[in-house]
Amino acid sequence: MHTVIAGGHGKIARRLTRLLSARGDNVTGLIRNPDHADDLRADGAEPVVC
Repeated sequence: MHTVIAGGHGKIARRLTRLLSARGDNVTGLIRNPDHADDLRADGAEPVVC
């Protein structure tokens, strides 16, 4: 499944990203701050700066 999470760097979003990635889902995290992209990649998401 492919999931897109708005507010991808929030506490709940990051926890959800790790859970979804662990079960094999593809996750895209929408963020505003490009400095947060590495955090999302480490959690298993593909960051998209909006």
